[in-house]
Amino acid sequence: METQPLAHTDSFFAPRDFVDQFDLSAGEYIADFGSGSGEFAVEMARRIGPEGRVFAFDIRPAALQVLQSKSKSQGLNNIRPIRADLEKEHSTGVSERKMDMVLIHNVIFQVKDKAAVLSEARRILKENGRVVAVEWQKDSPLGPPKNTRLDKGELRVLFEKHGFSFHKELKAGRYHYALAFTVEV
Repeated sequence: METQPLAHTDSFFAPRDFVDQFDLSAGEYIADFGSGSGEFAVEMARRIGPEGRVFAFDIRPAALQVLQSKSKSQGLNNIRPIRADLEKEHSTGVSERKMDMVLIHNVIFQVKDKAAVLSEARRILKENGRVVAVEWQKDSPLGPPKNTRLDKGELRVLFEKHGFSFHKELKAGRYHYALAFTVEV
């Protein structure tokens, strides 16, 4: 299935439009792996409402401070910025089977221990939980070195090898692609 860029943008996808594709429900618990300054965390927090939670994980304290300020200024009390090294076992501190969804945005290409990241995602996801993985297009003129990127097929094999089932591809703009998976039961 070939995915076209979102209509209103020539380059990067708008968080609002991208999150529209997640089928979020009020009250859900979401982990945002590699949240950065929280563009997606903020959009997801709006969708799940005050009874839901977004646990935003990043290794960079400065990015989490920006997210903390952003969520506070926008009155979003359902975002929890947390510093974590996702390559370390149980680094999120989240209980097993707690999350409805995990977003892994531009993380896989840059970590050495990809299995550890996927293991942590699987550990914290509820039965039938879902994960959305966003990565740079292999041939994009922007982004990290091309030799660090995974193409869609490589990413799909990686996830399937770690207990996820492919669900669908999402629209992610010109420079990225996004694949959605569910936890195999």
